[in-house]
Amino acid sequence: MSADKCNFMIFSNGQNSDDFSPELFKKSIPKADTVKFLGVKLDDKLSFQPLEDEVRQKCFKRLNIIKVLSGRNWGLDTKLLASMYKLLVRSVIDYFFPCSNLIRDSL
Repeated sequence: MSADKCNFMIFSNGQNSDDFSPELFKKSIPKADTVKFLGVKLDDKLSFQPLEDEVRQKCFKRLNIIKVLSGRNWGLDTKLLASMYKLLVRSVIDYFFPCSNLIRDSL
């Protein structure tokens, strides 16, 4: 383990304790506001807002690629575009779906 690669987070819906400072091999471990664990971004309030923002951004980028490839006069076939959508966008949404039940109704 390396203290330089570690960070910690306190999950609470109240005030965080700023005086807590863990150490590993006599090196201080920094506190983080968000942590990525198994591809899921977590924040200290477990609101999943960073994860929602990341998924939205990924989907918009990938949808823009599909829009570019779907030009009216020269664009790709609709079946191919549908396959690209399933591959690029729906896969991200499917991975995110189990966490979506925990997020507020803004989706």
